[in-house]
Amino acid sequence: MIDNQPFECSLQGRTSYRLGEPIVLTFAIRNAANHTYALLTWNTPLAGDPLNFLVLTRDGITVRYDGRHVQRGNPADSDYLALAPGQSRTADIDIARLYRIEEPGHYRATLATVLSDARAVDPGTERPARSLAEHAQHPLPAASVEFTVTPGDAPALTFGQQARTAEQQRAAEPGVRIFGPDFVGGTGVERGDVLTAHNAMIARAAAAVQQLTTTSVAVNQRYAQWFGTDGNLFGVLGPTRYQVITSHFTTYSTLPSAMFPITPTYDLTRQGCAPSYVAYTYDDSGTVWLCNQFFGRPLSGFDSKIGTLIHEWSHSRHYTEDYANGQTACKNLAANDPARAVFNGDNHGFFAESL
Repeated sequence: MIDNQPFECSLQGRTSYRLGEPIVLTFAIRNAANHTYALLTWNTPLAGDPLNFLVLTRDGITVRYDGRHVQRGNPADSDYLALAPGQSRTADIDIARLYRIEEPGHYRATLATVLSDARAVDPGTERPARSLAEHAQHPLPAASVEFTVTPGDAPALTFGQQARTAEQQRAAEPGVRIFGPDFVGGTGVERGDVLTAHNAMIARAAAAVQQLTTTSVAVNQRYAQWFGTDGNLFGVLGPTRYQVITSHFTTYSTLPSAMFPITPTYDLTRQGCAPSYVAYTYDDSGTVWLCNQFFGRPLSGFDSKIGTLIHEWSHSRHYTEDYANGQTACKNLAANDPARAVFNGDNHGFFAESL
């Protein structure tokens, strides 16, 4: 763990953009310390797939993120970047592809990124990747930039909107409609493997619902381990977090259903997959993209196919985020911030895997 803050960060961009054009911001990070650090670049613009790395507001209202939700496995050496003392790195990113910038207004983008792993290293040494269990998270300092979006053309489509549009076009094509699951690409063996995992996920989710509905929250230690203490979702109003988690797992156990009448589709083409990806999806998507690391996972147990599928469907169906990754970080999230734990993808997956 890094006790101090050795990094300086900044965001820069133009003062004004027209609606519909690329809104390119420049992210910069500098090592202000006197020691070399190795950084895991996941979820930052330096990795080429920054994902949800900002808090973006328009006239004070939060703008929805609409990019990929990714579950990752262990990183490769190439996922790390070494920053020597005084060294800087920059990267440009079109945030209009990640966030739904659909109206003119005054925007403020604030960096909100936690490095998945960061550590001091000796200059000139190799930067071997560390497993998820060895990662030491480190929050980057906040940095902000403000700009105005003026009237222009139609808003640019986010990556999520592009994916959902492609799904709608595929669903409109002539052919036999099935209740699910459906497949895109992949070999016969792979499709059979995924079908087995899908059916096992449904059975495990049903077991989770059984566990939740027959165990009092006061004595449910498994719930406490992964979701923390109970409480109302919206202050004194609304359902409890325990009820919310029960409803989430009910969804997974009945996918598809009359309430969620989508055809769950698994894309096995590896399109868009990076080496560290296990799987990814988008909000409101009926498709989960499965990557190479998925097929190397066991069917059950921790870091399994069952947990991966529940993790991804939690993003698609219930808008979960990736606030924390890995068992240790997720347990800490449950203990310290249960309101976020119930909306964290990995916590859903680990709860199911622990049954």
